Amino acid sequence: MKRFTDTALWDKEWFMNFSPIEKVAWYYIKDKCDNVGVWSPNFGLANFVIGKPVDWDKLLIHSNGNITAMDNGKWFIVDFVDFQYGELKETCPPHKSYIKLLSKHGLLKGYSKGISTLQDKEKDKDKEKDKEKEEEKKHGDKVKLADSKYEMLCYQYGSVAVNSKIDDINNYCLSKGKKYSDYAATIRAWFKKDGVVPKMKPKVCKNGHFYTGRVCEECI
Repeated sequence: MKRFTDTALWDKEWFMNFSPIEKVAWYYIKDKCDNVGVWSPNFGLANFVIGKPVDWDKLLIHSNGNITAMDNGKWFIVDFVDFQYGELKETCPPHKSYIKLLSKHGLLKGYSKGISTLQDKEKDKDKEKDKEKEEEKKHGDKVKLADSKYEMLCYQYGSVAVNSKIDDINNYCLSKGKKYSDYAATIRAWFKKDGVVPKMKPKVCKNGHFYTGRVCEECI
């Protein structure tokens, strides 16, 4: 299987901050993931092939949101589809399999850029409403979270632990000059690094929404 390589990657700050072993691990994930950028981690095999043990939790944090850990344990290279294929179109036969695979992974709804589909005016209005609801709010100097993501984190780990972790990440970002594109994923990665497991597991409806009550309010 042949894939495009981003030669500008070496000039990007987040990649430059990788250790040499993390750079190798990044390319290993990119080469071993499926056709939409989803990798099923086998850390033991990866360490063996790479030739050195990798601190995978640190790699996830240092990736600056370019890799996210999915709730099922798989890892997703966020910009993989956009870089490899450009704008996905339902009318393009080769793209249909990628769209189907994104849907299988539960990523189709969240992957808005790069997919061109025919939608009526009502769906466009719904998307605008979703945008308004998902507006990110600042929690401290650096951390930004949509209300739904913040509430979900509090549901999983408890508000005291989440707010404490947000303070830690704010202080880290301020002292190191760092920023992350997905702070919810970063918070989960930091909890995982500390050996903290979520107390509650959220439910996922058939449309891919997370919810904590008896029914998904977004689908009502």
